[in-house]
This record gives sequence, C-alpha cells and structure tokens, in this order.
Amino acid sequence: MKIVITPLIKNKGGNLTDINNYRAIALSNVDTKILERMLLANTKESAFHGDKYQFDFKAGHSTTLSTGVVKSY
Repeated sequence: MKIVITPLIKNKGGNLTDINNYRAIALSNVDTKILERMLLANTKESAFHGDKYQFDFKAGHSTTLSTGVVKSY
C-alpha cells in the first residue's frame, strides 16, 4: 500500500512561502481506500455503542457538546 502526500494551497492569493497556507492531501491506491472504508465502518459502529462521552467521529455530535459537559462540572 502506497500513499503519496501532496501539498495543496489553501489561499492562492495568500503568501505562497508561508507553510500555514498549505494543507496535505493523501493520494492512495484502491487497496488502501478499501481498507480505509472497512476500518471506518468498524470505527463508526464501535463509536456509536461506545463511551457516552465520545463526541468526535460520531454523527450528530461535535466538540461543542463536550464543552457543555466540561462546563456542567
């Protein structure tokens, strides 16, 4: 499995020498994409039935919810 990481410019009108103006994207082959889909399906299932304080990678949840939990203590 091989992944090629390529820089992508965020703001073409911005400073092209600034490292913060780039984000990395991973270009992968079909085998890797199939494996990622399988892992994603397993991760979503376990996150749905997992810890009640799991807010990330869960549909309908966000870090805003976790902030509310922290503030309630």
